[in-house]
Amino acid sequence: MNQKYLVFVDRDGVINFNRDDHVKNLEEFLFIPKAIKALVNLSNIKNIAIIVVTNQPIIDEKLASKETVENINHLLKNAVESAGGRIDKIYYCPHKKGNENCNCRKPKPGMFEKASKEFKISLKNSFLIGDQMSDIEAGKNIGSFTILVRTGLGNNWLEKKNEWKVQPDAIVNDIFDGAELILSKLKLK
Repeated sequence: MNQKYLVFVDRDGVINFNRDDHVKNLEEFLFIPKAIKALVNLSNIKNIAIIVVTNQPIIDEKLASKETVENINHLLKNAVESAGGRIDKIYYCPHKKGNENCNCRKPKPGMFEKASKEFKISLKNSFLIGDQMSDIEAGKNIGSFTILVRTGLGNNWLEKKNEWKVQPDAIVNDIFDGAELILSKLKLK
């Protein structure tokens, strides 16, 4: 597949519902309406790689095992594939905030740089959909077109604009609208 663009998608709050106590098992993983459809729609464009990038400090905090997080990610990938779509890769950071040795926790660039190398696509040719300012900051740090969704913690961040360090390029209702925006931008190229 000759891919030219990276579409980075945060997981919790964008694809599935956030929980105040984190998504710690398969039973707590619940899809946001139209999230699977959005990923299927993005999958119809052959020249993009769809990459999920997610901070999962629950591993470092011993709230869930690495295996549990991987099982949740496997469920996500299988659900999208069963609906006729694809996720090309899922990267996750297992570290909690403040880990000095971590270069992967958003807004740090580790997961994005890894994807860029693995898929041989410049980070300048990327889009990012997220529900937190750490997502948007990460996207800005790598030169991505950034989209803030209102789902998850997105609405909370919209109420705290005075705390923003960067501005998202677009604000949309959900991942479905974010995917539609990306698709319309790619059709212009």
